[in-house]
Amino acid sequence: MRDDFPLQVKRLVAARVGFRCSRPECGAATSGPTKLPAEDSNVGVAAHITAAAPGGPRFDVGLTGDQRRAPENAVWVCQTCAKMIDDDVSTFTPSVLSRWKADAESHARAELGKTRPRKATRPRRSVAAQLKRDLALKERMQRVILKKADPWGGGPPPRGANLAKGRVIVRRVGDRLYPEIDDGIPSNWLRLEVWGFYHNGLEVILNLRPGIIAASTFPVGRKWRIIEHGEDVDRSQFGEAKIWVLGRIPFRNIEQFDPDGDEYYREPHLYCWYADGGAPWEAVAYRLCDDGGYDWPLEVANQLPDPSREPV
Repeated sequence: MRDDFPLQVKRLVAARVGFRCSRPECGAATSGPTKLPAEDSNVGVAAHITAAAPGGPRFDVGLTGDQRRAPENAVWVCQTCAKMIDDDVSTFTPSVLSRWKADAESHARAELGKTRPRKATRPRRSVAAQLKRDLALKERMQRVILKKADPWGGGPPPRGANLAKGRVIVRRVGDRLYPEIDDGIPSNWLRLEVWGFYHNGLEVILNLRPGIIAASTFPVGRKWRIIEHGEDVDRSQFGEAKIWVLGRIPFRNIEQFDPDGDEYYREPHLYCWYADGGAPWEAVAYRLCDDGGYDWPLEVANQLPDPSREPV
């Protein structure tokens, strides 16, 4: 039996952070109007700091049901960040989420009655100028990151076989913390493995997660979902899987590219605008990890819903 939050608790924790996502690097508005004057739209989630039921993310056996349903155990986040924190419980610990909650409430209290300061944004360019810049950046990055020749001939090469540079440092434009680290996710700078290029930019590896995928002889079109370690699943319908989680960084978010790095990391540095929901990547993509061959793309449209998700 799940200890879900009552509606009044969800409304309370949302209001205490100004109906904004509590993740420091996000802060997205979670409530707004629809075209119908008597209706609104909500994209926020009252996420459990410690899970509502055994087997859930960060479950604490020492809490009572009332404590799990209490406002103190809820952190208000957008739906994107809700999925992120439940997919990576080793990074998003209860202490991290509790700090987000406290900081978000403190910021909301300080901002009451005040105008919101403008954040740094990408320079405005014409469509033609942006296209010209992106193509030049793509050519420059590929010369550095990719090998000059593909030794594997026809067919997909083994993962990373066509890469001359396997890692990059992603740094936020304007960051003064590097090379120190913070607890923000995405951090102001990240050291990430390169997956490769896609049509609009560079793909980097964010995580490798356990998952399930519908039984079939062909991966394309199958239903799938990321799961928690030890989660019970119907083995008659699903097989175990390992799933790559990839961040797609578009060229438009890469302001500068330094191929040589510095004294801390002799790897290419990407100076990025965190312009998509507080992250440098415009989207997250998924691939089925196949240790013996091609890593099949997994369509988001075929992703099964997370049964523990709790939107208002």
